[in-house]
Amino acid sequence: MHGSMLPQYPAINRAIGRFCVFIYAGFSYDKLHENHHAHHRHAGTADNPDVDTEHSGQFWP
Repeated sequence: MHGSMLPQYPAINRAIGRFCVFIYAGFSYDKLHENHHAHHRHAGTADNPDVDTEHSGQFWP
């Protein structure tokens, strides 16, 4: 996600990320990457994809 494994080889970083994310949970790396960086751009706001503003105080929505 952050390109820190092999910073000089971004394509290898993405290939390893795609493999690991798919093997772990069958997720799309590209969609996860997009949401992960949206989370960083909008941390602490209602635009953060990890925040549910309608149920923010509830454990079970």
